[in-house]
Amino acid sequence: MENSGLLSIEAAASLAVLIVIALSLPSPQPSGAENLFTMQKMDDMLIVWARNGTGMNEMVQDAELALGKGNFEIEIYGEDHLPAEQKMQNGKLTVREIRVFSPTGPRAIRLSVAQ
Repeated sequence: MENSGLLSIEAAASLAVLIVIALSLPSPQPSGAENLFTMQKMDDMLIVWARNGTGMNEMVQDAELALGKGNFEIEIYGEDHLPAEQKMQNGKLTVREIRVFSPTGPRAIRLSVAQ
């Protein structure tokens, strides 16, 4: 056989197998990606709730749909009672908060999610 400068059939097949193996390996997800995605969902919900003046029942339904049942807490604070720092006994807690200034007075909506 003379060398035409191209890969032999065996070399091309080996290269194709290596490419298939490399592409089939699961790509590692950055460690903070899930937490970042959760924080983005929390921020989006808080913005919509604050803008629309959403009631507590609808907030709970939205949070259950986006975050799952039972691993979140929603708190609404009026002018007289602004939130204090929250502590969690077990696990990690992600807390996002938005402050709303309206003609009726300032209030804060806090959404906490256990990770």
